Amino acid sequence: MWLTILWLLSLSIGLATPAPVDSIGLAVRESQKFPVDVRDSLGEGEGCFDGDSRYEPTTVNCQIWLQWVLATVYAGGSEIQFRRNLDALRYYESVSFADRKHFVDRWILYAPEPLQPLENKKCRADQSQVVTLQLDRFRVTHQYPTPLFEEYSQGTEQHVVSYLSAEQSNVCLNALTDGWYVGFFVANEAWLSKWSSIGELGLVHSMLIEKTGTDILVHHASMDAKKIISEPWTDFQSRLSVVSKGYRFFSLNPDWHPLIDMPKETAACP
Repeated sequence: MWLTILWLLSLSIGLATPAPVDSIGLAVRESQKFPVDVRDSLGEGEGCFDGDSRYEPTTVNCQIWLQWVLATVYAGGSEIQFRRNLDALRYYESVSFADRKHFVDRWILYAPEPLQPLENKKCRADQSQVVTLQLDRFRVTHQYPTPLFEEYSQGTEQHVVSYLSAEQSNVCLNALTDGWYVGFFVANEAWLSKWSSIGELGLVHSMLIEKTGTDILVHHASMDAKKIISEPWTDFQSRLSVVSKGYRFFSLNPDWHPLIDMPKETAACP
């Protein structure tokens, strides 16, 4: 009850406080039951192009982990709402491999909910780069024959990726109000050469940032540790300096609440 009162009070005085803060920590702790693996263990269900389970991961990578945590947080204990949330987080307009949010850069561009930009002036991007996503190369790698969501005939897509340098990231996080935020880092060539089989990517590696006073923790699905870990921001940033160009942070919309079932693209499930 007190968390609700504090959240309403923060809105009344114009603070940008992410929500729902009372359940994210619980969901993060619950998510520690999952082993971490690079592959996407979820699919569209039996009979579809990717027949893996639609809702029950056996392992998580950084993206599935974030999707599972957010779907759980916003569900409020309802299994029906959890499934609606997870579908909305994983797909654009229908449940199919083509409509799946395979790239963070495309998720942020086309349907970023429940993520929303930070309004704090100290969190304005001071860096940018143009990234060319090789969508056709991605499809060939996965042996998927038809275009992805909003893919045009040339098979590539360019994005201007704005982000914060390491120094500006520190300024931003220290200026934020207490609460939970979503973050990604921008991959450099060292990361791409190790982890990407399709060339350029922009925003990668989902994480949750927990701000409590001067303490800043990063929660994420670590490929190095093979488990969900939590570590101080300063340690995380120092360790990631060899693979990261910078960071991008988002707040969470407390009013996000998908109310209808995502349609399933049956043509992709023969």
